[in-house]
Amino acid sequence: LVLAAALVAAGLGRPGPGAGHVLVIDAGSSGTRIRVFDVAPAGGDPLPRIDLDKLPRQTKKLGPGLIAKDGDFAGDQWQRQSAELVRFADNFVPKGQRSVTPILFFGTAAMRLMRPSTKKMMLERIRQTLAATEYRFESRWARTLLAREEGGFAWIAANYLNGSFGGDGGGASRPTFGVIELGGGSMQVTFEVAGSVRLHSDDEFVFRTAQGRKHRLYAHGYDSFGLDHALKRMWNSSLESSPEGRKEPCQPQGDPCYPKSYGWAARPEDARAGGGDWKLCTGEIQQILAGASAIAPGRYTREPELTGPFIATVNFFLVQNLQRMRFERRGRVGPSAFEDEARRWCRKIFRRPIWPFRRRDDAACPMFCFALSYEAWLLRVLGVQEVEVVDTIRGVEVEWALGAALVHSLQSRPSAQVVRE
Repeated sequence: LVLAAALVAAGLGRPGPGAGHVLVIDAGSSGTRIRVFDVAPAGGDPLPRIDLDKLPRQTKKLGPGLIAKDGDFAGDQWQRQSAELVRFADNFVPKGQRSVTPILFFGTAAMRLMRPSTKKMMLERIRQTLAATEYRFESRWARTLLAREEGGFAWIAANYLNGSFGGDGGGASRPTFGVIELGGGSMQVTFEVAGSVRLHSDDEFVFRTAQGRKHRLYAHGYDSFGLDHALKRMWNSSLESSPEGRKEPCQPQGDPCYPKSYGWAARPEDARAGGGDWKLCTGEIQQILAGASAIAPGRYTREPELTGPFIATVNFFLVQNLQRMRFERRGRVGPSAFEDEARRWCRKIFRRPIWPFRRRDDAACPMFCFALSYEAWLLRVLGVQEVEVVDTIRGVEVEWALGAALVHSLQSRPSAQVVRE
């Protein structure tokens, strides 16, 4: 995989005559985001053409997320956020085009884990709001993404940005690559497989380009194995097992997933130190998060052998980027690169308690030692030899919403087929 090759994909993503818009609202665990995509019909290309240059300034995110800490829907928050996000979209979609411009809403892992009754009520409220806008909306366009859809859309987005499908009037395609996407609530593993590979229906995502080329994907989501959820589960376990019955998980006395001299207290002299041992941390991750679960990474028996090149995105990039580890400049890196950084961070001695990753009152506060140990463990148990750590391709974030916009634009074409159910 040579992502730099995408930089010479002449004309990719520059819509021509007949361009319209697709609005995608992404309801994530940390906030709600809208993206306004400028889309033109595929013409002679495999996929529709999206103006990538405009996308960064046609994106807006508002926090916090729409799901409260108690698991209920934050309805008042949705009303405020939706009004502001729609006004933002109005800046880019002329009034005369809004009635034919689709607006889509998708929830991801946080919504998949909601109580069914709460989720139903939430979606009814969201559909009412979107139906009252000037934009084109159908009830089925507001829903929870299936895990395989989230993975499949991210795979389409990444390979579209890299020029893997060809384009520019029939240009040559490139081999596709797999995507390992580590979010806050879930992780998706997606890659192309041959027709002879047996897949469970829950893990199969198939689509055809405008030219009829078929891509069959293994796309599996590990809900509750996103970085934030994994850390919360580790803390909940420590709270249950602590002989002190400690109330504040950010006071990590002896916790191997916290660096030495790392913690929080009202007075610096009262701060309690972590254990700072990445190997012991990895052992606790294996025991607490995986245990005997048949659906944990490395234990899921329906997963075929991971083959071909892979990119690792979202938190794989964000964690190392916060400390300028520059994985994205190293080309391919293996689990050992994450282990080396985990070892260094877990052994780190701080002169005073610090909070380099999150607010100290956040339920997912400092996590470099844990995060790097967890990411190394994930790559090991998945059997991944090497990945390229990326956040953007051609200056555009690798996000599933781009894939969702492309697929929606293809759905009206009889030559394009998408299998979601």
